[in-house]
Amino acid sequence: MTTNNGHVSSPLAVRGATLKFGGVTALDDVSISVADDELLAIIGPNGAGKTSLLNVTAGFYRPQKGRVELSGQDVTGLRVDQIAGRGLARTFQGTHLFAGQTVVENIMIGRHMLMKSNVVQAFF
Repeated sequence: MTTNNGHVSSPLAVRGATLKFGGVTALDDVSISVADDELLAIIGPNGAGKTSLLNVTAGFYRPQKGRVELSGQDVTGLRVDQIAGRGLARTFQGTHLFAGQTVVENIMIGRHMLMKSNVVQAFF
């Protein structure tokens, strides 16, 4: 599928993102796209902008330039909860988000907002 601006639509795309903190440029015209059934790894040394890219993608930071698209729709500037409601969320690098819970249980807690059933329906 092609969007209005001629780009091929991807489930997730960051297009020309630039993010600066004062005099420090964390992202400089960064573009990525993730296709269906594709797994993407972001690697690099400390200070390379990996976390900044994830934060821009999930809506925690707004880039000064560029945009983030989900399924061809521009979600730049939407609140984090609005982006999560469209199916994109990030986790943090904490090892004990909910101590005593398994990894799966922690993921299920984070996924609760996408559930379409109430407690009784989920039980049955």
